[in-house]
Amino acid sequence: MATGILAVGLEAAGHPLPALAALAVACLSWLALAVDVAARLLREAGTPGALTGVAATAVLGTGFSVVGLHAAAVVPLVPAALLWPWLIVQWVAGGAPAISAVAGAKLIAASRAGPYLWNADDAAVLRTTTLGLLALGLCWYAVLLLAEPVRPRPGCDPRRWATVFPMGMTAAAALSVAAALDVPGLRVAGEVLLWVAVAAWPAVAACAGAQARAEVRSRAPR
Repeated sequence: MATGILAVGLEAAGHPLPALAALAVACLSWLALAVDVAARLLREAGTPGALTGVAATAVLGTGFSVVGLHAAAVVPLVPAALLWPWLIVQWVAGGAPAISAVAGAKLIAASRAGPYLWNADDAAVLRTTTLGLLALGLCWYAVLLLAEPVRPRPGCDPRRWATVFPMGMTAAAALSVAAALDVPGLRVAGEVLLWVAVAAWPAVAACAGAQARAEVRSRAPR
């Protein structure tokens, strides 16, 4: 999920080749974990863990869509959409307002490029709501940042992927809103947040790899 949202953010920032590379890694990771995800859906339906698997599938489909692979996007998005109402139990607090801000930015962009969707008052409400959601996401980002020294988690922890995701999601939201509302300063902030998330990704991936190798060694016959 974290890797897929980095692909979305990189594409929004105008870096198509790194976006494709991140999307390829996300796709390979999803395929490698597909069996475990299916088992989790059957075993832990209704839990946050199962919801994470569906969310990761939806993010993968979104990644395909933003790089122009719309036909491929349908494959993960359809089952994710069908499974979501069955599994939803909670929102990830850090990512929810950012995801909503991205949706608002897409609606704003669609209103400019397509047919008449709403009047001026509706458009103003949409802009205000989208900016408010982005502000809420940025505030939550600051809370997560301040929480690090308060409750440090040294060493390798797989839950760190839940740190990379809101970082990447907030960056993607800032970039999307900046493009929809033509706010250059916000684009700069989004770029900074994006590269912070990109820098965090290999550190978390290295820890995850080290944990996986240690687990394999522990299960090996002696």
